[in-house]
Amino acid sequence: MKISELLPVVREYKNITDSTYECWEKAAKPIGNCLISEVDPTFVNLYWRSQLAPVGPCSAATVVRRLTLLSGIWATALKKQIIDGVNWWHGASGDLNYVADDCEERYEHRPWDFYAKYHKDPIFLGLWYHGMRVGELCGLLPNEIVFGASIPYFDIKNNSIRRVKPGSKRQVPIHPDFYHMTQHLEPQYRDNPGKNWSDVFHRSLHLEKGEAAHSIRHRFHSTLRALEIPDALLDRLVGHKRKSMSDKYGIWKMEHKLKWIKKIDKS
Repeated sequence: MKISELLPVVREYKNITDSTYECWEKAAKPIGNCLISEVDPTFVNLYWRSQLAPVGPCSAATVVRRLTLLSGIWATALKKQIIDGVNWWHGASGDLNYVADDCEERYEHRPWDFYAKYHKDPIFLGLWYHGMRVGELCGLLPNEIVFGASIPYFDIKNNSIRRVKPGSKRQVPIHPDFYHMTQHLEPQYRDNPGKNWSDVFHRSLHLEKGEAAHSIRHRFHSTLRALEIPDALLDRLVGHKRKSMSDKYGIWKMEHKLKWIKKIDKS
């Protein structure tokens, strides 16, 4: 069976929207004519390297999303015994998560004033101060904005709108300058809310190809790195997979996180 032939079969077992299926097709298009039996670790490695800019057409963030989609397709196909073997796509995006956030130098770190038309937009401000993925921010439910604690925080986890990876479940302190904006955050229930917001953001600011909401996350990431935040703590703030076994141990208290969050300003 060809990979392109697998998609409609798997869809019979998944309750997905047409837009999600289109994303499946985009992810599988470069390898659609390949046989399922050809997929092994080398195949997966060649796939993402051929798609990643500047060799391929995709940003690291896009490649990560497509690897995740392919992993999900394979997981269902194996579970339903449509195919046999190993899900070599599973975990393949791990190294790319670091590549995605090491690509910030591709885009200029634009000053606060450049985004003047977005200075009152709660999504933009949430990204600026907290470095979240736009989909995480758009998917926050009211009970995940927690003010009944000594340090207010966002409780990022699975909910009825969106799913997050295990390593991305976390609690992020709310920046004090953002307290008053939390009341304007409304859950976005439509399909791909993060992508929809990011597309409008890109067009309205006439940004370079590939530069959109995720570039604000890059800026947050590199700003704290420049201030020499411990890597393990940065991973916990932005929801990255731990880089080593030692990083999985120990506790970073909310006050530790807040200390670094407060270093993000409008400069």
